Amino acid sequence: GPMNRGKLGDGFSATDDYLEDVAIGANTLLNTYEFKYFSFYSRIRDQVADLWKGEVRSLFPKLVDRGEIIGRSVKKTLLSITLSNEGKVLDAKLKGSSGIEDLDGIAVNSFKQASPYPHPPRELIDKNGRVSIDWSFVVVSDGGSQYSVKVKRGRYR
Repeated sequence: GPMNRGKLGDGFSATDDYLEDVAIGANTLLNTYEFKYFSFYSRIRDQVADLWKGEVRSLFPKLVDRGEIIGRSVKKTLLSITLSNEGKVLDAKLKGSSGIEDLDGIAVNSFKQASPYPHPPRELIDKNGRVSIDWSFVVVSDGGSQYSVKVKRGRYR
């Protein structure tokens, strides 16, 4: 049957792909439990990515002008996020810095501004009614005025 795949190369591993019409078993490297999370994580990513990418677009030339981005480089900001059981951001903490304060700042702000992220799966909510997730924000520069960006759940490898 037809295969619906998560966009590969978009920050999701093969285990996050949902293959339509494939019997779910060990061979598909995923189960329905994972898939429940996939739609939630993917909604968060879509909400936050648009906002953040717009911020990066206006900030990037300034970073180049100020010499904060020189040559080919990968700048990663890692956030530790705490959501309420309704998907509101209770906390967005810097867990790993890109080395550029402004870049880290827009990652934190975008995550807060794009909230709430409604309907977290019940299994993700801990006994205190919280959801904890790590998110990576990555800017890859080509050394000129070109760059690419990624938002990914978990650590960026």
